[in-house]
Amino acid sequence: MSQQKYVGVWPVMLTPFDTKGEIDWASLERLVDWYIDAGVHGLFAACQSSEMFYLSDEETQALTRFIVEKADGRVPVVASGHTATALSQQKEQLQAMASTGVDGVIMISNRLAQVGESDDKALETLQSLTPCCT
Repeated sequence: MSQQKYVGVWPVMLTPFDTKGEIDWASLERLVDWYIDAGVHGLFAACQSSEMFYLSDEETQALTRFIVEKADGRVPVVASGHTATALSQQKEQLQAMASTGVDGVIMISNRLAQVGESDDKALETLQSLTPCCT
């Protein structure tokens, strides 16, 4: 993954679905090209707008790999897919996302501690998860 600072316009990717509720890969490819042709500076794949909480981990990873492949280095791609509550599963999700070829992995802050847990717990979780993102 890259260590550069990112600036500019980074749309959150939508995930198009067909009438059966499956990812519409052809429409997704057109959407990637449309964003890039419009002049965006990067793409944020696998985020809440991508319906990541409704996709399986495998679907989220496939979605992200597809977007990275179709972007083809024209713009950087970052992604999350960080939906689990259990720390062990969060680690697996972040490691899997890092392996998709993205330029950066985004952690969701409300996954770091549960309601009623301390800020120290959130920091502890963050420190535990950060190595999984490389």
